[in-house]
Amino acid sequence: MFTRIKSKNNQYLKLARRLADSRKQRQKSGLFVFEGIRLVEEAFASKLPIEFVFMSEDFTDTEKGKQLMDNVVSYGTAGYILDNDVFRSLAQTENPQGIMTVAEQPQWGSGDTLFENPEAFILVVDEVQDPGNLGTIIRSAHGAGVDGVYLTLGTVDIYNNKAVRASMGSIFHTPFFTGWSTKDLLEKLIRGKFKVLVADVAAQTLYYEEDFAGSLAVVVGNENKGPSEDFKRNGHTVRIPCNAESLNVSAAAAVLLYERVRLGL
Repeated sequence: MFTRIKSKNNQYLKLARRLADSRKQRQKSGLFVFEGIRLVEEAFASKLPIEFVFMSEDFTDTEKGKQLMDNVVSYGTAGYILDNDVFRSLAQTENPQGIMTVAEQPQWGSGDTLFENPEAFILVVDEVQDPGNLGTIIRSAHGAGVDGVYLTLGTVDIYNNKAVRASMGSIFHTPFFTGWSTKDLLEKLIRGKFKVLVADVAAQTLYYEEDFAGSLAVVVGNENKGPSEDFKRNGHTVRIPCNAESLNVSAAAAVLLYERVRLGL
């Protein structure tokens, strides 16, 4: 069922704005907001619990809009139609597609069980700051079949609008675990006998000279300072040959993750 909203001061619009603007609000409520046709379709496909959906008046007149309206109704989710100017005032993109959703954050558990898997393939994202990089990394992890992504303390919020958009919906399909300290994560990896491959521009070993078999953790670090010293001391540092000073962290993650795919492991 769809209800029309005309006022910019509606309580649901206010909630969406707070979620878009405040990491603290997202953490407190367990909700997040995202927009765009692809993301909404991926959310439906993943059975993500959705609180409500906004659509602009113009979008509801399109074929895709009508199709998604039917999906919202069959999903049992509340839908709201907004005047076009009201929707534009809410949108986080320059050219909004006319659909936005407030949903519950995916629940993947603690991530502890993966450390007991002798064939687990995981990715550690260590203090990456750019939300676009993080979202792209999640997308690469999804494509490469990573079992779980672990985000250390200091990493940008995965529910940041730009991170969610850059993931292209992979955030709904790839298990991720936030708030890990480097110390706790390393203890789990060492106890689980993981091989830890750390992307480091100063490493002597080229990445394709390492063994990617068995339980494997790939670590990529902060855009400016790289991975933490603790990871470098306790892991195998590897370098990706590059004519530039270094690769973007999301590109480096893709190269390392897809090496395991290339090897058929």
